[in-house]
Amino acid sequence: MNVCSRRDYEKADAEMKKVYQQLMLELAGYESNPRPKFEEAQSLWLKYREANCDSEASLYEGGSIRPTIYYSCLADITRERTRKLKAFLVEIRG
Repeated sequence: MNVCSRRDYEKADAEMKKVYQQLMLELAGYESNPRPKFEEAQSLWLKYREANCDSEASLYEGGSIRPTIYYSCLADITRERTRKLKAFLVEIRG
């Protein structure tokens, strides 16, 4: 279970990174240059993701299920962020 949940997270993270890069490319053409704000938001979100999932998994500290809980949380929250980034892409592409 631990290996499967980690792979699921890695797949979700790779998809998010791909969508984020697409968004950054789209934003490069904007005169107002919103990229720094999106970069800062993404950086802060990554810290939030780590802290949030670490806190959820801390309930199982010392247990063999902890990694599964942690990576499942990371995968879920990463997919949620990916949906938001995709929505930004749709919005700016009009």
